[in-house]
Amino acid sequence: MNYEDVQKVMVMRRNRPLLLIDISVPRNIDADVQHLDNVYLYNIDALNEIVREHVHNREQDLALCDRIIETGSVALLEKLSSRRQQADEAEPRPYAGWAFRDAAVLGGWGSQGTELETSAV
Repeated sequence: MNYEDVQKVMVMRRNRPLLLIDISVPRNIDADVQHLDNVYLYNIDALNEIVREHVHNREQDLALCDRIIETGSVALLEKLSSRRQQADEAEPRPYAGWAFRDAAVLGGWGSQGTELETSAV
């Protein structure tokens, strides 16, 4: 298709927008037709450029998503660590002698336990 052919078509179309896509090699549509009003010509090279641009935009969006996830995960881990630390500080920790102290209070060990132990021997 040449410039004059598309110009005649645009008159018949009453200058409504026309989208032409030429994916052939060599080109079948003259590149000058894109200079006509309301005529939009895309060829395989233009489509490849659009694809590259969209891929680049998606890669940038992916990098932004990675930063958002990284920030959120760091904040979550800090929050969980802080809560764990607060819980550890709030709960009394048992120490090695707790069982002996409680047993002595309950009367399980002490002088009687020693006597039973020595009398059994």
